[in-house]
Amino acid sequence: MGADHTGRGRKGRLSTESYLKSVAGIDLQHIPYKASSQATADVLGGQVHAMFTNLPSQLTNIRSGKIRPLAVTAAKRTKQLPEVPSVAESGYPGFEVTVWYGMCAPAKTPKPVLTALEAATAKALAAPDLQQKFDAQGVEPRTISGAAFDAFYKAELTRWAKVVEEAGITPD
Repeated sequence: MGADHTGRGRKGRLSTESYLKSVAGIDLQHIPYKASSQATADVLGGQVHAMFTNLPSQLTNIRSGKIRPLAVTAAKRTKQLPEVPSVAESGYPGFEVTVWYGMCAPAKTPKPVLTALEAATAKALAAPDLQQKFDAQGVEPRTISGAAFDAFYKAELTRWAKVVEEAGITPD
């Protein structure tokens, strides 16, 4: 069975390699694409069986019935598709792969400036109009402290470095 995603080192491939292959024993053929639009076209056209992608890029296709979501890779169901189970719920506990973005500042930024940036970011992300825009696009923002983000980032580096090494993934 073929599964597509963009790029050799992106989370779609890492998702396939990390859990589906090593934990679930499902060996999907890696079919790399340079753009998600090409991958989507091949799934819609039936040339490829499945794909790992992000919710915002496929929400329109899902809502129109062109693509059927099998599961979400977040730890819990998403509020945009509450009827779609998570992979963890579907029998693979511990499976969690999410796309995240972090705000960073230069290493020597004074602590008061970092504190002010954290507060301003949290306030902006909590604004109802911005929340509505995120929700419409299938994005679920969350804020964490700088210290928590630092720990999360280090854990992500360790986790995915292990997956890359075990799978023998090399740069394009």
